[in-house]
Amino acid sequence: DSINNDLADILGNFVHRTLIFINNNFEGKIPTRNKLEKEDKDILSSLEEAAKNADSEMRKLEFQRTLLVIFDFARECNKYFQSKKPWADMKSNNTERAATTLNICAQCSRGLAVLLAPYIPFSAEKIFEQLKLKKSVHNQSWFSVTEEIPNGHKVKQNIHPIFKKIELEEIIELGLKWGSESIKELLEKNPNLDPLKKKKKLAPKKVEQKKKVEKVTKELISFKEFQKLDLRVGTIKTVEPVKDADKLVKIIVDIGIEKRQIVAGIAERYKPSGTFLRGTSTEISGSADAANNIPLDSTPLILAGSRLTTIMICFPINSS
Repeated sequence: DSINNDLADILGNFVHRTLIFINNNFEGKIPTRNKLEKEDKDILSSLEEAAKNADSEMRKLEFQRTLLVIFDFARECNKYFQSKKPWADMKSNNTERAATTLNICAQCSRGLAVLLAPYIPFSAEKIFEQLKLKKSVHNQSWFSVTEEIPNGHKVKQNIHPIFKKIELEEIIELGLKWGSESIKELLEKNPNLDPLKKKKKLAPKKVEQKKKVEKVTKELISFKEFQKLDLRVGTIKTVEPVKDADKLVKIIVDIGIEKRQIVAGIAERYKPSGTFLRGTSTEISGSADAANNIPLDSTPLILAGSRLTTIMICFPINSS
């Protein structure tokens, strides 16, 4: 809802309509601001007030309240655009009135980008890019929102919406793919969503009973046993593939007083043909026995762990 309502419908819609109108009716140039009416003065005052209130809330670390202040102002911008009806002014040849409306809308678009930069930095950059403003949005003070864009300044052509609405089918697809088990189960069991799943070719799967999660924590060893490990840091000199063993690599490690050969099952994560490992330092155990199925001599063991399905070698903190 936040993406579709706040970002796409409120912020994105206002910025997009403003720039499209400028491109279509004012040759892509910021039009001249003429005589201000009450609604013009009110929206400019609201912009300045939004900056002050947002700054006040941010200083109190009220991040959610800061965001509410900014989006309340974005809603005012949409109401202002709709109320002033610049399309009707152009149709009745009241170009000066439409020009003033669009000049103010362009300034408000800039102001919203500045205010929202801490929250949506890349999208704020896109707004500045579409306005073709050379300065970085991240170098602007919130109190610079009153700064006007010069008359005649050219905005970007071929404007596209900054935010894309997420359809319900996409939400279901993302939920089934990346959601927690409880969310997946909820989506799969809901018969009202079946037509949407079929539309996205996401036919409901049979919900299996939850299997007992096996305990993955290894049995703890005593500190005395841990002390038996001869842990050393060595520099990796060469990395080679092992014949007829896709998952193994042969590594030569220099531990200072001699070089040792290590055979490790890390080929899927660290390719033998790559250069990432060569010249780096790693941690090894010189006192642990190698696995029985290792086809080559491998005296020390390289220390590695796993994160989900990814194998990660242990590197010293000061390793280059």
